[in-house]
Amino acid sequence: MSYWIGAYVGKPWAPGADGPCAFNCWGLVRDVFRTQRAVDLPIVATGAADQVLAANVSAIKQAAAVSGFRPVHGDVSPLEFDVVVFDGAGELHVGVVVRANRRLNVLHSSHACGVVCEPWQHAIEGRAFQLWRQQS
Repeated sequence: MSYWIGAYVGKPWAPGADGPCAFNCWGLVRDVFRTQRAVDLPIVATGAADQVLAANVSAIKQAAAVSGFRPVHGDVSPLEFDVVVFDGAGELHVGVVVRANRRLNVLHSSHACGVVCEPWQHAIEGRAFQLWRQQS
């Protein structure tokens, strides 16, 4: 695992947190892009509960769009630094595709386990999601 990825793993989840000691899901994505890609994604206001974050699904997608990300359509393979938006069955969660141990993974932060780096297939299993890719 890359050193920079390992520096995130195990950090706790906290509402509205964007590091360096704790992260919510959007805060983690923002910090990864700020530190690894020199891209400053907009802040999305969130409250103290995941339900508030779920109400802001359009705000998160708008923040990504403002930064030049667009949804990837069709059956395409993920690329490193794609943003994964899980948006289905009342769920809103985001993560970022990273390469660790020579395979694609999803780095994300959830209230249940904090920041984790999961293999791509495990992270998406049984979940509705959309890839967003930064356009050059």
